[in-house]
Amino acid sequence: MSSQPSGGYAAAATTQPWPSFFDIHSLSIPVSLSDATTRLNLNLSHFKLNYLNIFLIVLFLTLALRPLSLLLVFASAIAWYYFYFNSRTSPLEILGFVVDDRVIVGVLSVITIIAFVVAHAWMNLLVSIVVSAVLVCLHGVLRAPVGDSDPYGGLLDAESGGYSEF
Repeated sequence: MSSQPSGGYAAAATTQPWPSFFDIHSLSIPVSLSDATTRLNLNLSHFKLNYLNIFLIVLFLTLALRPLSLLLVFASAIAWYYFYFNSRTSPLEILGFVVDDRVIVGVLSVITIIAFVVAHAWMNLLVSIVVSAVLVCLHGVLRAPVGDSDPYGGLLDAESGGYSEF
């Protein structure tokens, strides 16, 4: 039996291997703004859970000095994992009623907002979002996309880095 959800229940994505994520040999400067945005889009779709994990690590580090905040956000994260990110092969049922994923996301979002309000951790969240966005954008732009998905299709000369002649 497959461990992936068959009916589209919950978030069905996998974390890419970390050695591939941190591969220094795949880093290079993009040749243009178009190349940079293409790289960022491809890497965002390929490494989305790795980037989410980086955000959670940065959030944890900003909350590390506030134990109540850390505890409430950790409880919220466990709820997200158990009810939404956990691979389910069937929809969630409570008291015999099937609960839609949109309802789960809504309830978990409200619980998360309440946790941040009670813990007074809004500044920590803002700092985490900014730092994570900078890290994700740097990695996404500097890392060459996975595979042979060259957006220029051989128009660039590999030896000189310039445009090839037609």
